[in-house]
Amino acid sequence: MTSSDDVLEHVLSRVSNESDIRSFRIHTRGPVYEPQRVTHRFIRIITKYEVRIALHVVHPYELSPETVDVILQFKQAGISLFNQFPILRGINDHRDVVEMLLRNLAGLGVVTTSIYAPEPVGKSFQYRVSLERVFRITDSLKDDLPSWLASFNVCLDTPIGKVRRIHIKHYDATSNTYLFERNSKRFEYRDISPFIDTPTDRESLLYKTVDTAPTRNREPYSSV
Repeated sequence: MTSSDDVLEHVLSRVSNESDIRSFRIHTRGPVYEPQRVTHRFIRIITKYEVRIALHVVHPYELSPETVDVILQFKQAGISLFNQFPILRGINDHRDVVEMLLRNLAGLGVVTTSIYAPEPVGKSFQYRVSLERVFRITDSLKDDLPSWLASFNVCLDTPIGKVRRIHIKHYDATSNTYLFERNSKRFEYRDISPFIDTPTDRESLLYKTVDTAPTRNREPYSSV
């Protein structure tokens, strides 16, 4: 979504005409941080090439009236939408925050397909959450919520692909290391220490009420 409409249509047209690829997916946080980028032409292009859009909304407060408006226009145009996001310390690392996000998105017709443990990438240490705590948060949601709201997968992106709890072959408590195996490939994951992974209190993460009622801040989308 950082490209212009001209560039986007050119790329989709060339890939569609010059390859066997017929399934397109865009992962983006654009509707959150730059909802005005979504033009009526952008929606027509996405609809024409049947592109699915994966939103990466991480907190219910990100569902501003402007972002909600974009989501509603996507839905009106028949664009397939889903959401996925990581559990981030200091951002959404409380089950009530995640539940509110799941419910508010579902109210807009957006299903959350995956919740991720944060990856150990550079300069992200302060956001990391231990796998044990990710499992604890998501297990609580799956225990308490109806299946249509808690059908998400819990994943970790690794060099051997996306792994889940079923791929854990061994856990070494001494080194706090998980051994994952997927498709005959193995990956060792050194987790963050539970002594460092201090949970964020609910009041710090949910300090105001939110309203995701449908809004219409601009002309509704029309394919005409």
